[in-house]
Amino acid sequence: MDSFINENISIEQVMYQELHPDSRPFTEIEIKLATASVLEFLRKKYPEDSGVWMIKYLYKDKGLVNVVLKPILPSNKMIEKKIMILLE
Repeated sequence: MDSFINENISIEQVMYQELHPDSRPFTEIEIKLATASVLEFLRKKYPEDSGVWMIKYLYKDKGLVNVVLKPILPSNKMIEKKIMILLE
């Protein structure tokens, strides 16, 4: 709920029922750019983990693109590993 507290919304935006930027669907270009950025990050940060991670979720929140990665192979552990990357 607090994400809407500090946002300024004009009367025009309300009258025209303009969508919040976070609620707009991703374009194909945005998906490709996010995927490329994630791959670049993984290659630099975890070069030995090639083929270990997959993108599980891709969503927008507070103007950022959130990417959640989970291991491709399932784990028997109670707490499953994941990586969350925030893109501008």
